[in-house]
Amino acid sequence: MVACGFGALLPALVFRLNIFARYPIGNLPTGQYVGNGNDVGTLTSVPGYNVSVNASLNHLDDFTTIAPGGPYRMDIRGLLETDDGEYIGVSAIGFIANTTRVADILGNQSGTTATQWGELDTITTWSFLANEDSKYKDLGDSTWVSNIRMYPSNNKDTLLYIDFKLSKVLAGPLCSD
Repeated sequence: MVACGFGALLPALVFRLNIFARYPIGNLPTGQYVGNGNDVGTLTSVPGYNVSVNASLNHLDDFTTIAPGGPYRMDIRGLLETDDGEYIGVSAIGFIANTTRVADILGNQSGTTATQWGELDTITTWSFLANEDSKYKDLGDSTWVSNIRMYPSNNKDTLLYIDFKLSKVLAGPLCSD
């Protein structure tokens, strides 16, 4: 049960990404800056969320700072196209835990296994930009957080896969005081 005054989470969306390559851009004081400019992915809703979403990525740029010994900082910007022809902007920021398994997945090390849901101390925040008169308006009017799972590639054309489970942040229960 959520305590009075604290927010609650509603499981709502799954965002699946296939990342084909990382492109070094340069070095920042906080670490190496890389881009993933050719990702493919889908955004779908889960039962219990009041908006039915079935969208594919039209374009996505993922810029990551890889800090030695620290977490990776992720900054995503993209455009989704729904199965009914609407466009939705998407952005996310957050940190990815720098564990041995994450480094092995990013390095495409053979024998590496997927991370489990909840294994990584990683939370990302998301926002969407949908038309005001769209059935997807709730995406843009809400606050989103996600958990992450990463898994290694199973083919030579993909670097890795990442799944995000997005939850809508709700106000939580009313307080009586």
